[in-house]
Amino acid sequence: MPDRASAPEDVSAFGKIEPTDPKGGLAGKGIPQPDMFNAFLNGTQAPAETEATGISPMELAQKNPPMEKPTVKSLLEQMNTSEETLQTISSQLHTPQLKFKRSSEHLLNNKLRSAQKSVSAAGERMGAAMPEAKDMTGPTPFERFISFAAHGQDQYAAVKNQLGKMASQPGMMNPADMLLIQVKLAQAQQELEYASALISKSVAAIKETLNIQI
Repeated sequence: MPDRASAPEDVSAFGKIEPTDPKGGLAGKGIPQPDMFNAFLNGTQAPAETEATGISPMELAQKNPPMEKPTVKSLLEQMNTSEETLQTISSQLHTPQLKFKRSSEHLLNNKLRSAQKSVSAAGERMGAAMPEAKDMTGPTPFERFISFAAHGQDQYAAVKNQLGKMASQPGMMNPADMLLIQVKLAQAQQELEYASALISKSVAAIKETLNIQI
């Protein structure tokens, strides 16, 4: 007689089977459902925001560019936010006795260069008369970083000037170009926020050292 079929293994060994949501997707797993995807792509639903306290450079690196449909007004708001961040960076770089580790110095250099390239790409796409690119050199890293910040302010001034012309001429840019400009400005802002967070840590370390010495 043939051997009796062995009993099936305990299904619990394979983990709990998740219930399926009526609209599609796995419930409770954070997997977007089709309706949520459609609403997001159509701009009728914003992505959920995560609460964060004490944002670190690593958390900033994971930020996504804004997904709302761009307008001249929203682009100007992006520009204003980036300019404020750039001014903060410039102020931070003038902190007395500020020092960086070699790794932080290299990372900061890369972030500022990346921001510069993104703003330049946005300006060129909208037809702005961008300031001539400069090779940021100097006897010390701080002088190079300060040059980056100064050049960045010139870049943002040129882009804002062009946005002012776009505001007075509706339809000057097609939606695809507007979206690309939005993404490039968001990328630049992300890099600037990362750089500012990086400098803040060095500034905090200097202040702590000075307090200990006092």
